[in-house]
Formats: sequence, C-alpha cells, structure tokens
Amino acid sequence: RSRATAYRPSCTCCWDVASSARMAPRSPLAAPLLGASEGQLSGIGFTAAVLSLVKGCIGAGVMALPWATIQGGAASAPALILLGAWNGYTGWLLLDCDAPGSYSDLVRLALGRGGVVLLEGSLLVVLFGVCVSFQVQAATLLSSLPSLGRLASHDVYALITGAALLPLVLQRSFSGIAAISIAALAVLCLGLTAVGLWGLWAEGAPTLPPQLLEPPTAHGFADFLGVAAFSFGGQV
Repeated sequence: RSRATAYRPSCTCCWDVASSARMAPRSPLAAPLLGASEGQLSGIGFTAAVLSLVKGCIGAGVMALPWATIQGGAASAPALILLGAWNGYTGWLLLDCDAPGSYSDLVRLALGRGGVVLLEGSLLVVLFGVCVSFQVQAATLLSSLPSLGRLASHDVYALITGAALLPLVLQRSFSGIAAISIAALAVLCLGLTAVGLWGLWAEGAPTLPPQLLEPPTAHGFADFLGVAAFSFGGQV
C-alpha cells in the first residue's frame, strides 16, 4: 500500500494533516529537533535528544511528588495513570503524523494561524513562569545556606545564578548541553538515593500512609495535580 493509504486506518486526523503537510510549502524557518539535514538551523542526534527529554521529564519536581501524593489522597494513583495514558496517546499521535517542519508547522496545518498563536503564546508564558520559579528557588537555596547566606543577599544570588545560566541559554541546539543533562540526571539520582537511604535509616521500612486511602479535599487535589502536571504533564 502507499504511504498515505497506510495512515488512513490508524489516524484519520493525523493522515489528513500529514497529507496537507506534503502538499504545503515548508517554512524556511522550520528547525525540527531531531534528524539534522542540510540547511537545517539546528538539530541533535538521537542520544542527545533522549538525554535532554529524560532530563526534562525527570527534574526537581519529582522531589515534591511524595508530599503531593499525600495531598491527592486516594485520587493520586488514578490521576497519575490518566496522565501517563494521556502522554502516551498524544506521543503516539505525534509519531503517527509524519508532517515535515517544526511542531508549530503541524499545529498551523491542523488549527490554522490562530492555533499557532495560542500554542506559542501559551508556551512562552509557561516557559517564562518555569524559568522564574527555578531562578527564585536557586537564589532562595543559596541564600538560606549558613555558609553562603552571610556573604550575599537573595537578590545578589538571583543575579549570580542568572549570569551563570547565560552561556547555556544562548545555545542554539540541545547538543551543546547534553553533557550537562547527563550530569544533572546523575546528581538527581544521587539526591533521590540519599533521601531514600536516609528515610530507611531514620524511619525504617515505609508503610502505606492512611491519607492515600482517604478522599482528597479540593485544595489538596489541586496541589497534587499542579505538581504532577508539572512533573509529567507537559513533556510530550
């Protein structure tokens, strides 16, 4: 069967988008993340992409998951399963749509210019908020350490961490920070291991908290959903 015919049974919507993409002119500014080709502005290999995506999915937010799971009560496990299923489904749709160009090109073909404005505008707002929150967290951590808190204020540490990040954010491709992603994953795994071992040593073998069997309050579930969505909900 032809390629177009093969797409029709599995995903009609994606087939229509992919067919339109083959007929539409490609944007000269399109820069897909994977599969570098001649004339492409930026691109990374498979290994670097996997490392960067894993680091994006497994970040500092997982440190708050135990607390958030308690807040979510009996609804935590079903909500995490739904988030995982949603990520898997949307990821399958993206893989099934063989449209050329960037993710914004795909959205333009499916939803038009208004969809692109909504997508890119919301991404800018979310990314800006995430950057601000991490910057505040880093400055707060440094200023709260006894050995460093006496040397400078929170505002000074915010400026220092911002200056330290400048060479990284000027990268045009994830390939330049793949090594940093590996180091960050190693540090995160070390931190999680240390927390787990300390808990076993101080508290003994864990038991099922009774809060996980109780229905959550609206405020508690909102707290859980915010942390869970931050940790797992937007990576696709």
